[in-house]
Amino acid sequence: MYGLDDVNYCKFFCCCIAVPPHIDSSDLDLNPKVIRGKSVTLNCPVQGTPFPNITWLKNDRVLSENEAGRRLRVRLSGRQLELSLAQQSDAAKYTCVAVNIAGKAAQHFHLQVLGDDQCFQFSITES
Repeated sequence: MYGLDDVNYCKFFCCCIAVPPHIDSSDLDLNPKVIRGKSVTLNCPVQGTPFPNITWLKNDRVLSENEAGRRLRVRLSGRQLELSLAQQSDAAKYTCVAVNIAGKAAQHFHLQVLGDDQCFQFSITES
């Protein structure tokens, strides 16, 4: 058997399994709408091991902090993109890209910004 002097010969191994990123889109609104001047949050429910790095794109270009300004905030380790005071120029394709050592996943959102004239469209009929 092993004696006290043999403790240095025992090794412990950690087996880590990498799981590719997965985005559960089953409850997502992939074509969100926001009224100009209001706020909207895009959710990207990412899972993976190790936890993926998440990057947001606007029209296939990485959203930089300078470009985002104060109206865009990335929250929850990248799983949310919050846009406040929406402007017509915010209407675009947004993409959440999740990457880890096991792979990559992406989810697209097509954001529409509605102006005042689009918010209250109804017709009046005379009887």
